[in-house]
Amino acid sequence: MIFELARTLFLGLSASFLGALPVGLINLTVLNLTINKNSKQGIIASVGVASIEFFQALTAMFLLSLFVSYPVLNTIISMVSIPVFLFFAWNHLSTKEKLSDKAMEKISDIDLPQQRQKIKWYERNSFLHGAFISSLNIVVYPYWIIWGGGFITQGLMKSELDHYLIFAFGVSLGTILGLLVYVFLAHILRKKLQKYNLWLNRVIGIVFLGFAGMQAFRIISYYL
Repeated sequence: MIFELARTLFLGLSASFLGALPVGLINLTVLNLTINKNSKQGIIASVGVASIEFFQALTAMFLLSLFVSYPVLNTIISMVSIPVFLFFAWNHLSTKEKLSDKAMEKISDIDLPQQRQKIKWYERNSFLHGAFISSLNIVVYPYWIIWGGGFITQGLMKSELDHYLIFAFGVSLGTILGLLVYVFLAHILRKKLQKYNLWLNRVIGIVFLGFAGMQAFRIISYYL
């Protein structure tokens, strides 16, 4: 029992940690706060992000539970997860070294003196800043449904309330750990962000390919 819950915690933590590392709006916001203010504010913002992602992951798990209770839908999730994982893999592996215009715009904001930037209401508090930015990320719902469905169909995680709670808690921890990379390595990452992003996307793309292969192998083995 304890081992199963610990494994569920690790699954949520590791998947979230990997998801928090590629350059995006959330981690660039944390990087921005760390450089323009201090590490403490970057950490507070990271906790704000993680607090919202706990409820997002838990909501995704409850939505997933509606599917896994029906064997036919469970099989459909397994099949759908393969092209989704392949898409994620392609998306990461095809990433070029040059960051998107939106990311570059966010990075350029780091160089602006803090007093010259227009302060929005949610930017007055770092926790609210992180929580607000995280709440805008609706992609996490299908993301965690696919990951959770993959873990359950692989037999790595149970479709039970205590596992959902532990998984969501692991997701929060993984998010904080991933964002702390941006906090503690802020000044280094700021100069080498594009090369770091390219290397990291290659690694995560391979991880997604591996999961797609595992799901395909499981389905083929079931029907043979």
